[in-house]
Formats: sequence, C-alpha cells, structure tokens
Amino acid sequence: MAKTPTKDKIIAAAQELMRSQGYSATTVDSIVKFAGVSKGSFYHAFVSKQALAEAALEDWAVRGWWEIASGPYRQVYDPVERALQFIDYIEEKSDTLWARGSLLGTVAVEVAESYPAMQAHIAALYGQLEDEFVAILEPALASAEVSQFSARDVAAQLLASIEGAIICARTQGDAQYVRRCIAQFRHYLTLLLKSA
Repeated sequence: MAKTPTKDKIIAAAQELMRSQGYSATTVDSIVKFAGVSKGSFYHAFVSKQALAEAALEDWAVRGWWEIASGPYRQVYDPVERALQFIDYIEEKSDTLWARGSLLGTVAVEVAESYPAMQAHIAALYGQLEDEFVAILEPALASAEVSQFSARDVAAQLLASIEGAIICARTQGDAQYVRRCIAQFRHYLTLLLKSA
C-alpha cells in the first residue's frame, strides 16, 4: 500500500508509542489518539496493530540505514580506511539515531517469545542491517587478509555492540554509552585489521 499523510502519521505515532512504552501497551486507541486520526482511518491503512507494527519497524530501520548510508565514508577508495570511517560515522550519528533507544530492540525483546511472526519480521530486518555492515566490512577484511573471522562475524559483533549499548545507555541514563561502545568496537576492528 502506498504511503499517504494519514498513514505516515499513524506510523510515526506507533513508532513513538512503541519505543516509549512497548508493543503490548500500545493500543490502537492510543495510536489513533496520538496520530490525531480516526479509527476508521487506521483500519483503512492497516488491517491490524501487528501489520502496523511491522510497517513501523521497517520504516524505522530503512530511515535509519539511509541516514547511515549517506556518510562521507562512501567516497573513500581504500577499503580499510572506508570501514574505519564508516565506524567513525556511526559513532558521530549515534546521538541522532539512538538517543531515545532502538525501536527494533525495544519491540524485539518484548515479542521474542509471544509473537513469532513479528519476531521473524524483526530478525529479517536485523539480517538486512547486518548485510549492509557485511558489504562495508568484507572488502576491508579481505584487503587486510583477515582470515580468523568472517565479515559476517564482525558485522554481527557490531550489531550486537550497538543494540546492547543502546539498552545499557537507557538503563544507566548515560547518553554517551553508545558512543563509547562504538569507539571501543573501532579499536577492536583496527587491531583486527592490523593483526592480519
């Protein structure tokens, strides 16, 4: 279904409410109230709350990735330097991207055992993000002749570092936690590339 201003409002409302209070606590009534639309408009745009949640998660992931993908590291020819500048750019954008948490992470933790279809959808979105990381890291690892870890392994570590740091940042009330963890990952990646 094509996006419309009403659909965009509903998605934005769902993202805000689900990120702040979780999937189960976010009702259709609270979404339509927050979005300023009618319940009929909601059901015209989405067949269910789950369908909306899946659209909201996908929208959040795609917009986040496009913000990361627009970085200046894309113009760097050397694959090792490009990968390191990519990590630097993620660190720089972390305040914008994850200052208020991760919608994927928030919903993933809640639905992991209760909503298998949504869990599978979130896993697919995480898989796509990991694929994007692999595309940047793989040439760097190949250029440095790193053989003990695959690009998939390193990409999974980066994703786990970011999502874990987001949770810790929120629980500890430390806005700089994510930046520090990404900087630590960059140090790890630098050592890995040099050790080979």
